[in-house]
Amino acid sequence: MPIHWFVWSGVILFSSYAILLLLLTYLYNTLAIEQNINDIIADNNATTLFLYQKKMTARNGVNTGNLLPTAPLPKIDTARMKRQGCVTDGLLSGYGDEEKNVELINRLPCYYLHRAVETWLEAPNWYKINRIRSYIVRKPILYGMFIAEAVNTKEHYINTQTGKRFRFKKMCKPGTNGRWGKNTCVPDFDRREYRAYITQIMKEAIDNDIQVFLIGQVQIQDARRVEQSDIEDVLAAVRKYAAQKGVDIAIGAQTNDATDKDYLRLFDFIEGGVGLHPDGSIEDGPCFSRYLREHNWCWALLWHEKYTKKARNVFVHLDWSGMHDDDMMTFVSMDRDMRAYVLKKLYTFYTRQDIGFLLPVFTALPHEHDGCYGNRKRYYSADNAYSCKDEDVIKSILTNYK
Repeated sequence: MPIHWFVWSGVILFSSYAILLLLLTYLYNTLAIEQNINDIIADNNATTLFLYQKKMTARNGVNTGNLLPTAPLPKIDTARMKRQGCVTDGLLSGYGDEEKNVELINRLPCYYLHRAVETWLEAPNWYKINRIRSYIVRKPILYGMFIAEAVNTKEHYINTQTGKRFRFKKMCKPGTNGRWGKNTCVPDFDRREYRAYITQIMKEAIDNDIQVFLIGQVQIQDARRVEQSDIEDVLAAVRKYAAQKGVDIAIGAQTNDATDKDYLRLFDFIEGGVGLHPDGSIEDGPCFSRYLREHNWCWALLWHEKYTKKARNVFVHLDWSGMHDDDMMTFVSMDRDMRAYVLKKLYTFYTRQDIGFLLPVFTALPHEHDGCYGNRKRYYSADNAYSCKDEDVIKSILTNYK
């Protein structure tokens, strides 16, 4: 028998054994993964689950998805939103340190995650949103989405009705090109393309278990506001879709100094900042005095009866705007004891008036400040792993709410 026959026979035999070994290894790992997943779910260890999923994703090159069993979406508990609401800006959009952010949310008893999905200059990435959310095991949680007053005119997003890309330049309010930087503008509900885009992403959000929406700065997004407001068509379409799906939703807006009762009641809630001073005090007028004095502009303090008597519900938070000395810059410039005092005081002050005070967990910060911060200077995190270390006081407030 020629010697090359022996060589080829050996190669074929070795290859067969190698293939068999790989197959057995794959089957073993699959069974092991299934067993490990069941053990982790039974243990309900959020951090272990997060790290395990991340490891499997890195090893196999695919996302393991949501390993925990899902349940029908519950009805929204508005009273609980007001007392266990947390600002988690961009949590599901990948802001900050993804792993540490998820671990913190799994430690805190937040019920409502305000602005967990961000759309500032970017369309929603549902794969990323669902991947990050799959690591959050605390239940129940109500997820919020922010409809930003800023779009990227170069953004690519498909209109599912036409199969073509949305034309983001067609969404812009006249005279606002470059408002937020190159290739940006302020969108306007007066624009048909913008209404179609917002209606679509809000419906997609409902399909992806998002139940609360906040429309940013409607005074600049909704040009006509009260008379013949085009936003009504969007709200009606989205609410109809949610009803058909059997999903309870809430749609709020940043209405600033709007006072028309019919307009304010288009929304389930209105939302704004508190106007925090360095000494921890707040004002009792309808407009923040500093902005009124320096810019002749009313930055509305929405807990004032001028607004509360006309709105369905009111939520406030430590606002961030990128402006010098906004609420969050003032807050992080305080020492830790002062921040704890301010959070407790404001929480008690607002909740006693049936106004929701959303506790800061993750938010943006101004470019320049001398205060504490999270994993980078422009991002606040309450995590004890970083310099602010506000996690314990927030957990105490949320745990002991009345």
